[in-house]
Formats: sequence, C-alpha cells, structure tokens
Amino acid sequence: MRKLLTVVAGLIATLALTGTAWAAAPTVNTGATSQLTSTSVTLNATVNPQGLSTQAYFQYGKTKAYGSQTGPVNAGAGVKGVPVQAALVGLTPNTTYHYRVVATNTMGATVGGDRSFTTAKQPLGFTLAATPNPVLFNGTTTITGQLTGTGSAGKGIQLQSRAFPYTGPFANVGNAQVADATLQASNGAG
Repeated sequence: MRKLLTVVAGLIATLALTGTAWAAAPTVNTGATSQLTSTSVTLNATVNPQGLSTQAYFQYGKTKAYGSQTGPVNAGAGVKGVPVQAALVGLTPNTTYHYRVVATNTMGATVGGDRSFTTAKQPLGFTLAATPNPVLFNGTTTITGQLTGTGSAGKGIQLQSRAFPYTGPFANVGNAQVADATLQASNGAG
C-alpha cells in the first residue's frame, strides 16, 4: 500500500511539473461585439475547454432573461483559451440587446458575464410609386409612398410638382401628410 501511495504521489508531482491540467468545467469570458450594423452583429468570447471536448453558444435577447440562443460552436479540448464567435442577423434597428457565452463539457457548464450592445439606427428612406405607370399626360395619377427607417413615424411629408415645361420652381400639392408605417397621398396630375 505504501508503494502504491508513493507511485500516486509521484504521478501527481509529475503532472504538476509538466503542466498537465486536470479536467474541469470550462472557463469563459464574454467578449465585445464586432461588425455591428442596424440589423446584425458578431458576438465574441474566449473559452478554455480545460482539457475536455467543449461546446459553446451565446444566449441573447432584449433583456437579461435572454430568450434566444445561437447554435453550438466547437471550442475543442485544449487547455488554453480559444476565441469563439457567432453572427446574429435580423435584429431590430436602434435596439439594446443583452448577451453572454455559455460553455459545456462533461464536467459541467459555465456561464459568462452579461454584456450588451445597441444596434445602429436605420437611415431614413423613401420609396415612391405612381399608378398608372407610365403617367398619362393630363390624366389622373395616384401617388403612393413609404417612409422607412429609425424615427420615421411622425415625420411630415409634402408632395411637390413642377408643371410642364418644367422650367419653374417646384410647388406644394395638397396638404402635408404625417408618416406612420406607410403614407399614401393622391393627386390628379395634369
């Protein structure tokens, strides 16, 4: 028995001297985001698998309750921290999201700290269409349009025209409209 204890003690000392790690639950660090736009982002983290095959994923959502998660990423089975990342798309512009990394191996799961980011504002854009198209000279035309982007609701929109032979200034047509999700205005063009 004494000889067995001596062998075990020698093995432990050898493992300690050679830097061999004992298997353990992974360690994690939730990192900063990259490639942030109005509708997408890349989440980054560092995961140390602690010598066991490890999978990592990100939890994310508009609150610290998260509610969504990415698919798993293989973090390997090494004993040093490795970078992991996941791309998110289809996010809402000008919105704050929370996220954290979670890594699991056979020894357990480790949850990283909470971080947050805010997606960029979506620039204003306006589309306009006329019916019929092409517009008939001296005929009636219906003009429809849609204002999109962060802060578009409540913006005033004014339709203007310039009479043939198009040498004079533009003049307002009808009353200004206040935008909601879509704005429709009609005018009999001549």
